[in-house]
Amino acid sequence: MLQPRFVGGSWDARAPSESGGGRVRLSDSRKRLDASDHPDKDVRKALKRILEGPFELVKGGHWGMLRCDNGCCQISVSGSPRNAPRHALELLREAAKCPRDDGDVRNKLR
Repeated sequence: MLQPRFVGGSWDARAPSESGGGRVRLSDSRKRLDASDHPDKDVRKALKRILEGPFELVKGGHWGMLRCDNGCCQISVSGSPRNAPRHALELLREAAKCPRDDGDVRNKLR
């Protein structure tokens, strides 16, 4: 009998041998999103710019989550913000705060 278990941030009803026996990364278990999926044009522009850097966009939170590739940053993206231009600027500001070395070529947002 399969016992549901909590793996990598979500419930997994597969047997341990089916799931590879190892830990599942949270971003692997969730659906990836594209910036063009967002309903607001200001947020879409901000997401396109952020996704040029070290971030990936996955389903989660209110609409989606931006996650840094080294796991240090996680930013929630609202699907229907009250003030979309302000939310877009907040996303850009939060993404620019991601701590990286000064010589990193991914520092396009700074």
